[in-house]
Amino acid sequence: MLSKWNLLALALIFAGSFASAAPAQQVILSAEGQPALLGARSVPRGLDLCTDYLSRTNYAGEPYRIAEANRVVTRHEGMDFCAKAGTPVIAPLTGRITWVVYKNALRGGQVLIDTGFRSRVTPGRAPRRMYVGIVHMIPKKGLRTGMKVTAGQKIGTVHPAGLPEIGSRAHVHFTMRYCKEHTCHVDPNFYWQAGPGKVTCFDPANPPPKGRLVAPLTC
Repeated sequence: MLSKWNLLALALIFAGSFASAAPAQQVILSAEGQPALLGARSVPRGLDLCTDYLSRTNYAGEPYRIAEANRVVTRHEGMDFCAKAGTPVIAPLTGRITWVVYKNALRGGQVLIDTGFRSRVTPGRAPRRMYVGIVHMIPKKGLRTGMKVTAGQKIGTVHPAGLPEIGSRAHVHFTMRYCKEHTCHVDPNFYWQAGPGKVTCFDPANPPPKGRLVAPLTC
């Protein structure tokens, strides 16, 4: 059942035409800072969403648990799209690279993209700058801070399974954030090009407008 904050978020998103709805009017955290959960309502054929946002289990159906230096994470803070190692990873929107990690012993490579838009993530607070993070990938050589990437552009490939935070099945971990760190996450499902909860494939004839996302893998 949706909480009052989820209902508020949906009401704001659907106010007027979705195509012209301003991302800055979305409210996707409660006044106490708790994440609002929308979740994926539909997933196109050709995409394997193997773990949704705030899931308590991983793609294998096991309790989700990641132990970090200063916290233990028991609910999934992004969306996992499972695919074979080597599958192309694409930019989910047009933006600029904030930083690139080519190799990490726990989670593989990762890319953070500045989306170029702001969203009012908490009631009564100023809009925050939004970022998209893609983890468990092998970034394409030559990606660097400040570089512009275009929606649909190949930015790397899916990392092989086997690292501690990837586990036994290759996948990309896809996050939406309101800061550059990995702890300030929100539900990406509020931002899909086709509408809230409607995971969207990239269509070169219809690229996502500013403030909207497509999946990091092609369908």
